[in-house]
Amino acid sequence: MTVETKKPLLVLVGAQWCGPCKQLAPALEELSSELAGRVTIAKLNIDDHPELAVR
Repeated sequence: MTVETKKPLLVLVGAQWCGPCKQLAPALEELSSELAGRVTIAKLNIDDHPELAVR
């Protein structure tokens, strides 16, 4: 998977069953709003893309 962006990219790598990921998600949503237009924030579900989890 390749992502091209001119802005900094923050990727939350996790899964639906991951407790710490669920705890972090609301803070990232808030951060996403605060940094809109300056930073790209994305989520990567390792259950959907296990081949990327080992990278």
